[in-house]
Amino acid sequence: ELSALKPPEPEAFVLFFVEGGTELTAASRDALDTVVRAAMARSGGDIAVTGHTDSTGNPERNDELSFRRAEEIRTMLVQRGFPGARIEAAGRGERELAVPTADEVNEARNRRVTVEVR
Repeated sequence: ELSALKPPEPEAFVLFFVEGGTELTAASRDALDTVVRAAMARSGGDIAVTGHTDSTGNPERNDELSFRRAEEIRTMLVQRGFPGARIEAAGRGERELAVPTADEVNEARNRRVTVEVR
């Protein structure tokens, strides 16, 4: 059967951050192990990590913060044994809000990193 030859569908995970920095919330720290298990279960798979911020602060600072968040998750995945060469990290700042808000709105669900295991 041809469907057996197709690679598995990508899995997506969302990890959330404490306001203003690169510290994961406690629940997201726990969820990181699930991400690592999913990634390790795919031989030759890779990971795309994309950082995001809420709309507080200036856009340039948010671009930098979102990239630092993505890099933090990349580092944590490498520390847990996933090959760093197979992880892409990018920051999107406040351009792709999960929950649309006005400028300067502190929205916890926007302070996130999306992790796509593919």
